[in-house]
Amino acid sequence: MLEGLLSKRRKQKATKQNEKSITYTDTDTLLGFIENGKQTEFRAARKFINNEDRLRLGEAIIDRYPEEQDEGPVNREDDEEGQETVLLTPPRSPSHQTQEQWLELLLEALSPDPRARRNLAEELIKKIGQGEMRQAPLDKQSAAQQFSHYQILKYVIDNSDDLYCKQDEMNQTLFHIAAINGAQAAIKICLSAVDVESCCFGHTDHVSGCQVVTRLLTSVDKEGYSPLSYAITKSKAQAVGDMLNLLGNVGPQEIRKFLRKAITSSSGNNIDIMRELLTVRPAGTEKEHRTDVLEQDILQLAAKHFNSEVFEFLLSVGSRVMRSPDCSLIHYVVYIGQVEAAKYLLKKFPDLSTKLHFHPDHVSGPGSSTIIGEQRFTVLAQGLTSSAEGDEEKFPVLALYNGEDTELRDIIFETLMQRLPISELREHLGGQTCKSSCQLHMWNCCTTANRLRNRDGERDLTRCHHPSL
Repeated sequence: MLEGLLSKRRKQKATKQNEKSITYTDTDTLLGFIENGKQTEFRAARKFINNEDRLRLGEAIIDRYPEEQDEGPVNREDDEEGQETVLLTPPRSPSHQTQEQWLELLLEALSPDPRARRNLAEELIKKIGQGEMRQAPLDKQSAAQQFSHYQILKYVIDNSDDLYCKQDEMNQTLFHIAAINGAQAAIKICLSAVDVESCCFGHTDHVSGCQVVTRLLTSVDKEGYSPLSYAITKSKAQAVGDMLNLLGNVGPQEIRKFLRKAITSSSGNNIDIMRELLTVRPAGTEKEHRTDVLEQDILQLAAKHFNSEVFEFLLSVGSRVMRSPDCSLIHYVVYIGQVEAAKYLLKKFPDLSTKLHFHPDHVSGPGSSTIIGEQRFTVLAQGLTSSAEGDEEKFPVLALYNGEDTELRDIIFETLMQRLPISELREHLGGQTCKSSCQLHMWNCCTTANRLRNRDGERDLTRCHHPSL
């Protein structure tokens, strides 16, 4: 047994030594074979090709052997007499060799490594995504390189069984990789490998809401992310729009889930992604926004992760929520101390401040009580309530004010005094927190309020004894 073990180790050592002694053909030599049309030498050469070299070889093949055309490119020039002369450009590659033949040789060179084709596809997708994300127009050379990446990726996918939908160790397909990198063209190339007739009979392309496409774009990896989820969290707005067009009219619950991801994403301002998520599909020439998606919890999340552009957009779409008598958004933003969001709400929706609502941490139930810090507030509920609700406490917005931003306090006071008659101010200025704030500021506000009230013939507030003073 010992002799057998020693013999095995000797064989392993000899194999390693043999591997070290093998001389692989360097990449420059392989590139020379491609340039000079030496297919036999390329096939016979010992190769060890990494991801970067795979790309270089593929790009060289596309550049040296353009796709076959019926006629060569036409050059036009004027002769000495001003007559136009048409010159056919001779083909650049040997007439007996084609791009497809060379790409087949490249895939043949990758075949010993079972993951090599997947690695090449992923590298191509990353390059495609980088090209598509550039802000400036591509120069001629970069555009040609990008086009070569499209051609290589399509050939690899078309000639590798189900490569587009095979999962790796993270359960990710090439659709996940394309979404992460924002490579829209790669998504289309992967979809081109799906037989349209098998899922969308009678159509030349996949129809919106196709079940096969939906499965590919919404399948989740081990982290629980789908291609669409990745595109949202990585702020790839154009990829999100393309995928939503393919998915069709997604249900409101799913859109809410995606909106939460977009709002909480740290990758950038996702306003464009939110516009795509809330667009009615199929989209017309003028985009319309869905009214069945936004709910108050989404607006609260947007306030918590405040971005002025995002917040204003969601409020403009969520007018149904803002008109609801149950809308307590101003109470929530004041409670969490999101000052800028509170100021915007008071400016655009001042009537929200005149309502009484349960505390944001309130849990409804018989005999339940609400405490902020160590203080309990007794506040009259607005409007009629059931007996269960009547025993529970509702709060004015000032009861939730933390006292840190005096400008916000001033705005709340002034808004209340502009929107409410004196008879209703008491319940909004009651409670210990409200009372102490009122004593500090009420007299300053009265002068402004006095001018406003006098126009309507009401009494001078500076001469009244307000119950909270």
